[in-house]
Amino acid sequence: MFDKRGVGMSDPISDWDTPLHQQWAQDAHNVIDASALERPAVVSWEPLGVGRALALMDPAAIDRLVLVNPAQDPSAIREHFQPADDELLETRTVEEIAFPSRIGDPHFRQWLERAGRLGASPTLAARMWQRTTEPRDLTPPGIAVPTLVIHTGGMNPRHRVEAVAAAIDTATIIDVLGDDAYPIAGDVDALVDAMTGFLGGGAVTIERERRLAAVLFVDVVGSTATTSREGDARWRAIIDEHDVAVRAEVARRGGRVVKYTGDGALAILTSVTDAVAAARALHARIADTGLQIRAGIHVGDVDERGSDVSGVAVNLAARVMDAAADGDTVLSSTAAEAALGSAVHLEALTPRSLKGIDGVWTLFRVTGHN
Repeated sequence: MFDKRGVGMSDPISDWDTPLHQQWAQDAHNVIDASALERPAVVSWEPLGVGRALALMDPAAIDRLVLVNPAQDPSAIREHFQPADDELLETRTVEEIAFPSRIGDPHFRQWLERAGRLGASPTLAARMWQRTTEPRDLTPPGIAVPTLVIHTGGMNPRHRVEAVAAAIDTATIIDVLGDDAYPIAGDVDALVDAMTGFLGGGAVTIERERRLAAVLFVDVVGSTATTSREGDARWRAIIDEHDVAVRAEVARRGGRVVKYTGDGALAILTSVTDAVAAARALHARIADTGLQIRAGIHVGDVDERGSDVSGVAVNLAARVMDAAADGDTVLSSTAAEAALGSAVHLEALTPRSLKGIDGVWTLFRVTGHN
């Protein structure tokens, strides 16, 4: 992976006359040379034609080519994100259109927003978008590199992807269906299987460990206002104290912190009562800094892959936290049932819907813990 010119830490674009996909293909070629890679396989998210431009530029430089959702014409991506009547954008953001399978995950959304800010300045991003999505034929003949064309269904109709494959004599096409436009979301394991099979390594499925856990989300209330009032240095000190406290209180009860979210944290524990105890201890410790937290708890199956966790239970716990008032710990009805018979005292809240979660949920606020 590399930052093409105009993106991230690479130099800005100075040539706006040469098509950007050709410049970015040259950047990829330069990275291959600088890294002393010998005929690597190249995987490209391909609506803009960068991988094809590289294969035409120097066929001997690469061994195989994987094109994910290639388009005949880059204006297809504009059509996907900017419908002519703009009706879709009145009810859905661009991020929701691009990542329907993960946009309900607050941590993914936070990462996505941060990546966008680091990727390019607003003016440069807008200009790149304009130039890269201008109508252009991206399917010239002559690609001789063995090519796998993957259609995920999230953006391009299959007939457009088939047209790209038909223009490449060596191409094989495979479907890994999903609703996401980009290959960083959706059924990523299926993409990995397809790629590794094509590259000769055999199918490699990433094993998930699924287990029951109490999922705890905590969030520092008023982070933006505190930063403005206290300054960045003081805010960093507060967050450092917060992170230390979360790690200590979760570990004390046999759980683990999965990740920190800038002004909060996600943790998993073995029981709801342990999660409540950790949250109550954190309320007390964070109060010493002059701030408050809010916490949400749900219990359910989570998928563990490496150090990360995912699944509906994680998303639901985040939504439960969003419903908590400042200084409160709130449980889903499932977590409340799991806490029956414990020393946790609960108060039912008004039933409500949770964003991205089906149904109406009765949540419970923790009022005491003996």
